[in-house]
Amino acid sequence: MQDRKVTYLEPEVTFTLGSYVAEYMERYSAEHRRGKQKIGVSENELAEYDEFADTLPEQMNLAQYALGRPGSAYKDRVFRMLLKDRRVALEVYNAMNNSNYTNPDELEFTTLENAVYMGMKNDVSFIIDSQLVLYEHQSTINYNMPLRDLLYVACIYASLVKNKNIYGSTRIPLPEPKFIVFYNGTKKMEEQSVYHLSDAYEKKTGDIALDLIVQVININTGFNEELKTKSPTLCQYMQFVDCVRNYQKSYPLEEALEYAIDDCIRNQILTDFLRKNRAEVLHTVLFAYDQEEHIRMEKEESLEEGIEKGIEKGIEKGKQEMIFSMLQDGMISLENALKKSKLQKKEFLEKMSQAGFHLPGEI
Repeated sequence: MQDRKVTYLEPEVTFTLGSYVAEYMERYSAEHRRGKQKIGVSENELAEYDEFADTLPEQMNLAQYALGRPGSAYKDRVFRMLLKDRRVALEVYNAMNNSNYTNPDELEFTTLENAVYMGMKNDVSFIIDSQLVLYEHQSTINYNMPLRDLLYVACIYASLVKNKNIYGSTRIPLPEPKFIVFYNGTKKMEEQSVYHLSDAYEKKTGDIALDLIVQVININTGFNEELKTKSPTLCQYMQFVDCVRNYQKSYPLEEALEYAIDDCIRNQILTDFLRKNRAEVLHTVLFAYDQEEHIRMEKEESLEEGIEKGIEKGIEKGKQEMIFSMLQDGMISLENALKKSKLQKKEFLEKMSQAGFHLPGEI
């Protein structure tokens, strides 16, 4: 099958696979999608599309795996849960921009959900006053955020203009994007940082044609305190995180969470939110911790396996070089050297030569 572009639009869900973008389905009317009528499409093209459609589930799984799609049990993180509230999102926006918007209904959420574009999911994004704001929360330092934001914003723009004629001569207005990462990890980071997509380019020639700038804001205690003063929710969120961390010094995570939630409710920290969402907060944090622990254990196992293999290779290489040296010095015969190395003669001689040993004259 040729490298075609296909957008699958049933039911109001778009999956773009590799280089597949809308081509065939534009020719299919709503009646065709419901009644399978063939309208304006040749038999050959229909057969070709059907061939592709048969492989769609498998290709979706492969593409989602490649992009690191969250699993079906993925739950929102606490930060995302908080900013789903329009009032909180507007509060943080005002704090970041020294603005004083008062009507949460002016804010239009554009956050990507699992059903949109290959299962990708960003934290929070919204439009206000012709500005598209993408907020991400990170507890680890991630220099790939510009690339991730590029993928996110492309999906959001595609959604915003899906009923527009992008091939027409009339310019389509777009909201200006702003990319912000709120960092609260345990590794040290300066108060504010800026990441560029262009920093990842292997080679830069002349003017950079495409760049994307991400502002990273450290919201840990002692950093950007003025900002947190302007946003009580952001401040209390970090107080909650610090409380959990303090209890983790003495208790397992689940107990630490329980104690921290009780303390915060008692001390008027995210009180209403924690009372209302206690069970979900517990599940969310524990699920995220289980994922991180699983990834950490896999990495450790891979590292241990790599070390073991490295030792084995090192021992084998050292053993071979000892045999090469003994043969070169005439201490053993070629026949004995081959037996000790368990290699065929041709491979043995090649490795001996590659290792820099002189081959005996009689060989």
